[in-house]
Amino acid sequence: MPADVEYLEYGNYRIALTRRLTAKRTTLKVGKNGEISITTSVFEPKSRILRFVRDNEAFLQRSLKKIENNKKKNAVIDFEANGKGYLLGNPINTVNIEHNQSKCWLDNDTLYIQGKSKDARERTFRKFAQDILDNFIDQFRYELLYAVPDYVLKYRFYKSRWGCCIKNERQGRREVVMNLWCVAMPREAIRYIFYHELAHLWVSNHQKEFYRQLSILCPDYKKGQKISKEYMIGG
Repeated sequence: MPADVEYLEYGNYRIALTRRLTAKRTTLKVGKNGEISITTSVFEPKSRILRFVRDNEAFLQRSLKKIENNKKKNAVIDFEANGKGYLLGNPINTVNIEHNQSKCWLDNDTLYIQGKSKDARERTFRKFAQDILDNFIDQFRYELLYAVPDYVLKYRFYKSRWGCCIKNERQGRREVVMNLWCVAMPREAIRYIFYHELAHLWVSNHQKEFYRQLSILCPDYKKGQKISKEYMIGG
């Protein structure tokens, strides 16, 4: 006997529901493209199915987030093994060379990172990336038509965020920190992240006032924001 297929709505989820006479238990699956399906008995009431989905919502969120991350471009480069990466939005091959002289250069679509150790190669890539970002940020500063409070620009390798604004008004400390992995992104995304952190010099949180300030600094910030969401830091 063919199975009956229907669709179940739960929050933002649209779930394909298959009822089978032979089903002895309810099972939940998330496909590789994010499609969600449930197989259950023809006798299972809808209320119990919805409760089953609710009880397994954490699993759904983890699975869908993993699928979404797999679609994103990894901004991080390995300083030990050769591999692939991105530079200013362009896909590249990465080649690590063990050598006493530290050097980093791009030849066509291959980035060569040379140094006597992993740490040495990381340091030379850091300088390479910082030089690129410095050049862009000088341009972004020149484009500004809005006075910005004094701040110090710094760079770090962050594992979970693209930038940071550190303020301590008592100490007169204002720092804008850019993640060096931003160098993987196109110019528009780097521009958005820089202006995003500048906006935090006025507004610390992400409430309505923050986005008003950001739109003054960068009227088309949503374009860069959208591009930045295509990238991730790590796997």
